[in-house]
Amino acid sequence: MSFEMEVIDSVHVTLANSDHPQDEWLWCIFCERFFQARDLRVDYLGNRQGCAFCGCAGFDCAIFRWDTFRDDDPEWPATTAGLHRGLRYPGPGLCD
Repeated sequence: MSFEMEVIDSVHVTLANSDHPQDEWLWCIFCERFFQARDLRVDYLGNRQGCAFCGCAGFDCAIFRWDTFRDDDPEWPATTAGLHRGLRYPGPGLCD
C-alpha cells in the first residue's frame, strides 16, 4: 500500500524564509478573509499567530498562506495584486 502526501508549506516556514515577513499574505479558513502577517493577532500565550479578524486558533490549523488552496479553486485570486486587508474569499464557503 502506498500513500501520497501533499506537503503544504507551513506559515512558520514562509515567514521565517521571507525577506519581508510582515508583507506576506495569509488567509483564515474560518472567517475566510485575507490579511498580511503584520496584522496577526497576539494569542493568549503571547504568540503573534491569530487571525486579524476572528478568534480562531492560528498557524496551520486555521491560518494558511494566501495561495494554499489556489490550485483547487478557479475563483481563488491568481496573484496578491488584487488582495486587500479583509477581502473575503470570493467563492462558496469552504466550511459550508
